[in-house]
Amino acid sequence: MKLNLVIDVDGVMTTGRFFYSSEGKTHKEFGPHDSDGLKMLKDHMNIQFVTADKRGFPISERRIKDMGYPIELVTEKDRYNFVKERFGFENTIFIGDGIHDAPVLRDCLFGVAPANARDEAKEAANFVTSSKSAEGAVCDACIEIKKRFIDEDLDEGIICIKSGEVEVSVHKGRVCSLKKNGVEFMHGASKSQELQDEDDKKGWSKSEITMFPLIGPAEDYCMRVGSYSAPLDGHGLTRNFSFEIVFHKKNHLKLRQKYLAHSLIKNKKYVKGNGRPEYLSWPFSYVLDKDIEIIENEVHVRLSVENSSDRKMPFMLGWHPAFKFLSNAEGAYFSVESKKHSLNEVLGAPGGVIFVDGKKISFRNNENNLGLDMETKGFSHFMLWSPGREAGMVCIEPVTHLPEVEGNKNYFNEGHCESLKPGERKTYLVQLRCFSSN
Repeated sequence: MKLNLVIDVDGVMTTGRFFYSSEGKTHKEFGPHDSDGLKMLKDHMNIQFVTADKRGFPISERRIKDMGYPIELVTEKDRYNFVKERFGFENTIFIGDGIHDAPVLRDCLFGVAPANARDEAKEAANFVTSSKSAEGAVCDACIEIKKRFIDEDLDEGIICIKSGEVEVSVHKGRVCSLKKNGVEFMHGASKSQELQDEDDKKGWSKSEITMFPLIGPAEDYCMRVGSYSAPLDGHGLTRNFSFEIVFHKKNHLKLRQKYLAHSLIKNKKYVKGNGRPEYLSWPFSYVLDKDIEIIENEVHVRLSVENSSDRKMPFMLGWHPAFKFLSNAEGAYFSVESKKHSLNEVLGAPGGVIFVDGKKISFRNNENNLGLDMETKGFSHFMLWSPGREAGMVCIEPVTHLPEVEGNKNYFNEGHCESLKPGERKTYLVQLRCFSSN
């Protein structure tokens, strides 16, 4: 689906000055470069111009239609509802300069204001151009929009979001860094190799994955769903193929994964002769959104699942982030509800994993007062896992259901799972707060 780009004419494409004669309004002053910028976006976005200038509308219409774009007369008081109802804020980028543009700039997907815009507009915008209106402001905006919404490639670059003291980095759809005041809390195995330090290369080869539609191993790499046998490997299907970018704002990144029922997905754990299935599949179509947002120095991770099939879909869901020990293991412990578990307890458990019930968990290291709090909605349990002391990392995994260590793993036919009706969507939330003192 294409995004929409809505641009105010006066004070953005023009200097904002009007030229009058005794016969009335005769001219407006447009500048160079902006048409070149728009050409970079026209094949990727729906471009719409608006103006509130009724008397000068024939002038604006002539210039905009010469460039090949539509234009509509929309008063300042109607502009907010026009964008909301015609396009929807979640799918619209807006460029405006005036006091009445500020609410639109604030609520749209991405707002841009020229360098000489009203302060109200610049404060509400996500991006302020270096050029003034009619001097290349729209061209500046197009370059930035292209960089953020068209050129980004999850398979190549690192995407960063930041707000206040907190910064989150994502590489290939996985969170690979979480910093507060410059202190790193995440294990960095999902960073590109050139950015990894020696500690990042130890332990698990990922910094974070989403577990869906299965948590834990599949018995004989196969899960029964009704009469269908779904070939699945550990932690399901989602970890094996990529997300696409829905949008990227300065403190907010939304990723999406779409799957068509019975599509074959290459199993990244498959090696010839290792007994694992070469391809995985699932008998339901779904949409999975991973929404990462920094709100008041907290990181909010929302996982939303939508059943795109024509029958009820069973599933399990979990989030699997890896964190640093933050110091030596001896001083680290977890608090879940009223119970405490030392990091050494996790390291000494069979398989390096323990299961705990709860919706809130705290991780502390007494040696340096570093730690984090995790609060969830929609999840009822945590899995605490570490590949070993030398790895220097521990995973704190909120999950909807705990896997069976031994015995029957017929989760989907026996109701040990979540479910969604056709067209139904459900959102699960993880809130993370990092700190450096008690």
